[in-house]
Amino acid sequence: MRDINAVLLRELRGRLRTPRSYWLLCGALLLVSSISLLIYSADYASMSGQSTFNGSSGHTVFLALVITALIAVNFIAPIMAAGSIAGERERQTFDLILLTELRPIDIIIGKIAATCAYCMLFVTALTPLMAITFLIGGVDIGELAIMYIIIMSTALLYTSIGVYWSTRTQTAITATGYALATILVLLLILPVVVLVTPELFPDLFSENTNTWMQLMLAIHPYATIIFTQESIRNATIWSMPYNLFGATVVGPAMWLLSVAVSWVWSCLCMVLSILRLTPPTSKGAS
Repeated sequence: MRDINAVLLRELRGRLRTPRSYWLLCGALLLVSSISLLIYSADYASMSGQSTFNGSSGHTVFLALVITALIAVNFIAPIMAAGSIAGERERQTFDLILLTELRPIDIIIGKIAATCAYCMLFVTALTPLMAITFLIGGVDIGELAIMYIIIMSTALLYTSIGVYWSTRTQTAITATGYALATILVLLLILPVVVLVTPELFPDLFSENTNTWMQLMLAIHPYATIIFTQESIRNATIWSMPYNLFGATVVGPAMWLLSVAVSWVWSCLCMVLSILRLTPPTSKGAS
């Protein structure tokens, strides 16, 4: 146990001993299952008395589960992460953490890993619901694994954003507001910019509009799911063509690009958070 991050152990022990964590988990699972049940019921009603489901029925329910789970993660990850450092300041325990032998990198990684572990618990609890779609048909284990990777990469990015804002503010509410605002910009403003830019500069993006949209939306998880579904239908799971300056180049698939971009931005947020916690004397000494 000595080699395990002390902050991670403290966060997990404290978080899993509070009823709020379990109520939050139950609420998120209830939300996902309720929406999926509504879509399943609507799809069943549209079958007009047929006795068996086709492959599209299971795929529709599966996408409903994935998108609803991603929406839940979009709120769980930044809200829990935003109170990690700012909450310590409010409880006046942050100075005690700094007085220990823990380095800033240990504190940040422990806080991020604790929130990601809770998101992993939520995703794991979704597995029985996801397995129901196998009985209906239209979904395989590979597609499920890809969607899980996309969800967890998104959770890591949004957790890192929440922790970064937590290091810059004094209260958890303020950090939560900044974190959610940043995520809303990525989810709502970025697609508008991607769609409007080719219209404003038609000469620059006349030959590679689709590639521009794919590259810019790589950080958008919902766009990634849409492009990934198209790749699965075309049996191009690992690679896809990109049109760059009139030449067609084969590159990584959209979901691989999205995971890579999420990891890069997560690392950047981690580095900025570590720098925020590093004392000025340590910066000068290094």
